Amino acid sequence: MPRSIRNLPKIQLWAIPVALFAVGILGGCANDDDGLSKEQHASADQFKEIMDRTQGDWSKLTEEDKKVVLDKTNGNEQAARTMFEMRANRMPPTTGPAGGPPGGPR
Repeated sequence: MPRSIRNLPKIQLWAIPVALFAVGILGGCANDDDGLSKEQHASADQFKEIMDRTQGDWSKLTEEDKKVVLDKTNGNEQAARTMFEMRANRMPPTTGPAGGPPGGPR
């Protein structure tokens, strides 16, 4: 340890990590901004509620629910179904072009 820290009384040595911990906890709690607007949070909550109510089954969607899901894909039903089924099956979205070599480009 540096000489200046060695010369501190033991109570002061404990104060350093405690102060850092307190600053980390309080700093983390003060900033809950995830970059999404209130409207985006409301839209995500509405979609989650639809998923929970229908258990991810497209055929259980009401006309109002279908309109909400279709609005998220600009009216493209195939994209809406795919998005809905991916969320229901907890499938991660794929990346990269379809039909590429296994394991990605070499």
